[in-house]
Amino acid sequence: MQKKFVVLTGLLFLILFLSGCSDNLTLDNKPTTLEFKSDLSIKFKEMELSANIIRTEDHSVSITVTAPETLNGLKIERNNSQSSISKGELIFKTDNIILPNSSVLKSIIDILDYIANNPEEEPYYSDSKEIDFIGKINDEKFEIKVNKNIGFVKEIKIGENVDVNFFNQEKL
Repeated sequence: MQKKFVVLTGLLFLILFLSGCSDNLTLDNKPTTLEFKSDLSIKFKEMELSANIIRTEDHSVSITVTAPETLNGLKIERNNSQSSISKGELIFKTDNIILPNSSVLKSIIDILDYIANNPEEEPYYSDSKEIDFIGKINDEKFEIKVNKNIGFVKEIKIGENVDVNFFNQEKL
């Protein structure tokens, strides 16, 4: 009887141990939250931008720059098969986002799409609070930090010069 207890305890321990070893973009069977609205703080080179982002379940994205004043109101939207760039009354619509690959705003959209399209991506780092992923998009290396407990993207680093922080996030 005691031998059965030891064997069962060992099997239970092994099962619990193995089940805790698989982090990926589906955090504890909960996917990374990609339908959200958030404020952004974007730092690149010597420039800082503030913006708002909304990303919906159908992968539609809207980013509106709020600072600096010269770019306040600049809006990039992608809805299914149509994209637009606007500022005030000036609106340019197209089938694809026509910004260059070096555009930080375009890179943010592309990286969020990468996360959505690769939910089984293996992390390169994980602890009890966050899980980190790396990849390459538009010829630039990127790193994504996701809050492990709630599933929100906390930060995206693009190359050596771009740091994007997400805050005031709300799930849609």
